Amino acid sequence: MPVGLAFEGSVAELPPAYKEELRNGLGVVAAEISESAGGRPVTVSVLNLTYQECDFQVEGLAVAMCRWAEQEFGLASHRVDESFDRERNRYVFDWH
Repeated sequence: MPVGLAFEGSVAELPPAYKEELRNGLGVVAAEISESAGGRPVTVSVLNLTYQECDFQVEGLAVAMCRWAEQEFGLASHRVDESFDRERNRYVFDWH
């Protein structure tokens, strides 16, 4: 299932942790993307990334990439529960 991820322009300078989370999110749906493309190679090119800095959490990038891919490729939505851990002051994402 040849599904690749490329970072272009200013996005190429993203911190490694950001890129890894985007890869993780795409990985959740890679097999489905490959199937929808008939097994042909697919490369997702990230050209731009915007987010609200006041609420930003790098772990959310995986969910954002997964949701984008679901919409872009017409895939079924994957269940991801989110909750807020007040003690840690962070959102927690639970993938199913």
